Amino acid sequence: MKKIILQKEMEISLTSKTVIKIDENREFTVTPIKYTNFYYCDIKEIKGDFEISNIKKVVAGGKGMYLL
Repeated sequence: MKKIILQKEMEISLTSKTVIKIDENREFTVTPIKYTNFYYCDIKEIKGDFEISNIKKVVAGGKGMYLL
């Protein structure tokens, strides 16, 4: 598998599923799940051959932003 480094800032919805499209053949969904006073993300529906090695959360302007 060829290693591709993708660095992209995406806004993730805190109320519904967000589709992250890398290219025509690769994508995944991120669904927020609230647990008491915080959220965690469930990554599903992975299409294509790739590996997610790191996701960082960045909060800007009161909104949850995720840097991929």
